[in-house]
Amino acid sequence: MSYLQLAATASPQALLRETGFWRSNRAYVAVIAGGVLSMVALRRLTYQESDSWMWLTLLIQLLVFWGAAVGARALAGIEVDDAIARLVELRASTELGQIKGGLKDRVLLDRIGTDFLPHNPSHDKGVLRLFQHILCEARDRKFHATEVVMQPYREGALGDLLRIQTVQKIALQLGILGTFAGLILAMQELSGAGQNLMEASSLNLLFGALHVSFATSVAGLEVAIVLAVALLVVRRRQERYFHNMESACATLTSLARSSIIQDEFLVELEQTRSTLAQVGDRIREQTREVEVQTGAIRSGLNDLAGLRTDFDSFLEKIRQEQGVVVAEMKSVYELISPRRVADELRQSLEAANRQLATSFREDLRSSLSELGQVNTALQLVKELGEQEKASREEQRQSLQASRATFEKGLAELTGATERLQQDLMTRLDRKLPMTSPVSMPAPPPAAALPQEAVRSLERIARGFENLAREIERNNGLLGEVVSAHSFYRTVMRRPREWWAGLRRMLTRRGGVNESEGLP
Repeated sequence: MSYLQLAATASPQALLRETGFWRSNRAYVAVIAGGVLSMVALRRLTYQESDSWMWLTLLIQLLVFWGAAVGARALAGIEVDDAIARLVELRASTELGQIKGGLKDRVLLDRIGTDFLPHNPSHDKGVLRLFQHILCEARDRKFHATEVVMQPYREGALGDLLRIQTVQKIALQLGILGTFAGLILAMQELSGAGQNLMEASSLNLLFGALHVSFATSVAGLEVAIVLAVALLVVRRRQERYFHNMESACATLTSLARSSIIQDEFLVELEQTRSTLAQVGDRIREQTREVEVQTGAIRSGLNDLAGLRTDFDSFLEKIRQEQGVVVAEMKSVYELISPRRVADELRQSLEAANRQLATSFREDLRSSLSELGQVNTALQLVKELGEQEKASREEQRQSLQASRATFEKGLAELTGATERLQQDLMTRLDRKLPMTSPVSMPAPPPAAALPQEAVRSLERIARGFENLAREIERNNGLLGEVVSAHSFYRTVMRRPREWWAGLRRMLTRRGGVNESEGLP
C-alpha cells in the first residue's frame, strides 16, 4: 500500500506514528527542533542556580512542546484531507480520461460514492463531507461553482491554526506575568533593604528578582517566536491542501455531470418537482413582492385621497378669498374710477385756482399800494438827492468864498499887524529916551487900531460863522438821505418776499417757471 492510500484511510492520530508523515513534513520538524535547541542555548539567560521562580520559566518553555503537538495534530489532519483529495482526483481524472477516450461507458452516479471515495470512518470530516455534498447535489442536477462549495469547509479548516495562536498568546501572557512578578519582588527587596541596599546580600536578592522578571519575558518571547515560525509552516501546507481540494472538487463535479442515474424517470420527476418547487418559491416571492407593492400603492392612494381633500379645501379657501378680493377690487375701482378722479381733480384745481386768485389779488393790491409808497419814497429820495447836490454845490461855493475871504482877511490882518508894529515902534522910539528904564507900554485902546484891521477881523468872524452854519445844514441833509435810503430798502424787501412766495406756489401748481424773477 502506498503512502497516499495509507494517509487517505488512516486517522490523524495513527498517521502521527508513521515515519512517512514526518518525512513529508521535515520543515516543521526542523523548526521545532531548532526552537528547542535555541532555548537550550539560551538557558544561561533564563535559569539561575538560586532561582526560586525557575518553575515559571520552565512552565513557559514547556508550552513550546504543547504548541508543537497542536501543530503536528493540525498537520496530520491536513495530511489526511490532502491525501483523500489527491486520491479522489487521481481516480476521477483516470475515469474521465477513459470515458472521453471511449474505453468505458459513463459511470453510474451511485457508484461514484462507493468506488471513488476512500472509506475512512475515523475521519468523516473535512473533504469527505465536501465530496458527499457534491454528489448529493448532483442527484438533483444542481452543480455549483467550486469556490462557493469550498467556502464553508475552508473556514472550518482554519480552527487548528487558531489553537496554535492560542498557545502562542498564553506563552506571551505568562511571560508578562513573570515580568510583573519579578518587578514586584524587586520593589519588595528595595523597600526591605533600606539603608543596607549596597550590601552584597541585598544586591543579590535585588538582581535575583530582576532576573526572574526578564527571564520569564525571554522565555515567553522564545516560545512565541518558535510557534510563529511553526504556524507559517502549517499555513503554507494548508494552502497547498486547499489547492489540491479545489482541483479534486472540479474533477469530481465533471465526473458527476457525465454520470448516469439509474431511474431516469424518477430523476426527471425529481427534477420537475425541484423545478416546480423553485417556481413555487419564485411565485411566492413574487406574490409577497406584489403584496408589498399593493400595500404601498394602497397607502399611496390613501395619501392621494387625503391630498385631494386638502386640495379641495384649499381651492374652497381660494374661492372665498377670491370673492373677498373681487369685492375689494370693485370698491377700489369705484373709488378710483376715472370720472370720479376727474371730478375730484377738477374741483381741487378750481378750489386751488380760486384760492390762488384771491391770494394773488390781495397780495397784488398790497404790493401795488406799497409800490405807490415806494414810488413816492423814490421821488422824495430823488428830490433829496437834488437838494443835496444843490446844497453841496452851494457849500462848495460858500467854502471857496469863505476861503478867499479868510485868505484876504488874513493878508490884511498881517499887513495891519506889521504896520501897527512899525507904528508902535516909531512912537516908542520918539517918546521914550534910551536912558530911561525899559518898561512895557500899556496896550492901545480899541479905537486906536486902524479901521481896516477891525473890518478884516469882523469879516473873518462872519466867514467862520457861515461855515459852521453850512456844516450843520449839510449834516441834517445827510441824516435825511440815510433815513430815506433805509425806508426804501425796508419797503422794497416786502414785494420781493411776496413775489418769491407767489412764484413757489405757482411752481407747485405748474403756473410759472422757476427761472422767472421779479419784474
